Amino acid sequence: MTLLSAERICKKFDDQVIFDNVSFTLQGGEQIGLVGKNGSGKTTLFEIMAGRMETDSGVVTASKTCTIDYVEQEKEEYLHLTLFEFVASAREDLLRMRREIARLESELAENPRDDRRVERLGELQNQFEIEGGFSFENEVAAILDGLGFEKERRGDLVRNFSGGEKNRAALARALAGKGNLLLLESLPTISTSNPPPGWRSTCTTPPRAILPYPTTGPS
Repeated sequence: MTLLSAERICKKFDDQVIFDNVSFTLQGGEQIGLVGKNGSGKTTLFEIMAGRMETDSGVVTASKTCTIDYVEQEKEEYLHLTLFEFVASAREDLLRMRREIARLESELAENPRDDRRVERLGELQNQFEIEGGFSFENEVAAILDGLGFEKERRGDLVRNFSGGEKNRAALARALAGKGNLLLLESLPTISTSNPPPGWRSTCTTPPRAILPYPTTGPS
């Protein structure tokens, strides 16, 4: 199934042509490496695919079922979060529902006969269950375990992790999301001689298209 396609897209900054007349199609389940030297337009292409930047010409089309998780290089706004909070923030929809459920439960403890709030609480709890809210924290924990993070480090601030660990944390966050197209702006370092238990199943389930590129490429 086609998730995203581009047809004859072009992009330039001032007089510098970044790419011209580029076309491609991404299918669900594909794993594609994007390689090029620094400044060749890899990040620009990712920004366009993620809908954050416009092309100068050409068309990018995402299917109705395409949801993109974009694993960017280090972002300042996440550094104050703990590792677990950072990964869980991939599902802000669930966190928002959980906060509203807690608020309604608190209000109903004071006024249990408020029918409107009772009805709203029931709707939210049902939606929370359908969206996997009750198992989500266990899923986050399993992803962190699969990527080699020790349980004792889940409460550590993201700012205190090494660069390689931050890349793995960003991958964990993407895997915890709902996306079926995963864009990796940098490749996490996983030891192939001594990989964390379960990392392969963590990174390949559920099926999704994966488009990674290394931070450096051939000259």
